[in-house]
Amino acid sequence: MVLSKNLFELIHRYGLSSTAAKGIIELKFNRDSLYLLDVKTPGYPIERFVHHYMIKGGTWTHSEDVCPINTYERELREEIIALNNESEELELIKWMVNSLIKTAKPLADYFYLIPQKVHKKKNKDPMTSIETIFYSKLDGIELCDKLKINNKSSTESISNLTYHFGLRSPESKIIFISEEDYKNGLTGQFGMGDDQIITDYIKIHKGYNPKIKLIDGIKIIKLNSNPLLNYSEKEFFEFLTINPAKKGNMSDDSFYAPYRDT
Repeated sequence: MVLSKNLFELIHRYGLSSTAAKGIIELKFNRDSLYLLDVKTPGYPIERFVHHYMIKGGTWTHSEDVCPINTYERELREEIIALNNESEELELIKWMVNSLIKTAKPLADYFYLIPQKVHKKKNKDPMTSIETIFYSKLDGIELCDKLKINNKSSTESISNLTYHFGLRSPESKIIFISEEDYKNGLTGQFGMGDDQIITDYIKIHKGYNPKIKLIDGIKIIKLNSNPLLNYSEKEFFEFLTINPAKKGNMSDDSFYAPYRDT
């Protein structure tokens, strides 16, 4: 059984709002890496997490998505867009998104529970979700070449990469975090439990414990499950409140709506 007794009890008590697919995006350079993250701006439905960092991706709301990698790909194609219809620009976006999907590997499924005292959204019970986390890589030097950025080291390229990605990712502000930032605690605050997921990834794949400030009160459980299963094969499928396979395509806002009226 993938879902432990403790997790079953949490889902029965608090429900399971949704499932999502997200990806840790790493730009590889010769000696180090940069990590691309969203920064939530004013207008984000959970004010508590405005100006917080989050892993790129989103909630399963489209019935056409059979499995989490479909959701991850759809989110990338929606969030990384071309500046114009010129062939060079269209090829750049195609290369970026296809590279991220081609290199995507599963990290794990995670259940999170965010109490109302943490998310501070009025008239909403604890927020719950199970997220499938992937990790993807882009060749940082090749990307700099395609963007005509002369600096080829990660630290020298940050400002230019932030500018170019920002133009092509209008849904969220983006930021790049370096390995040195993680090692020295020079990051901002993460939201939605992504601090614990990033910490897991770096400890497993980079071999060090990053200095990331964790938000108190968010419960994260790493599942012993197969992240690549179709949604309908997931053990938690029947518990989902947001289930486009049963209810049709749904708005992203449905995840943030209050569970009950005032």
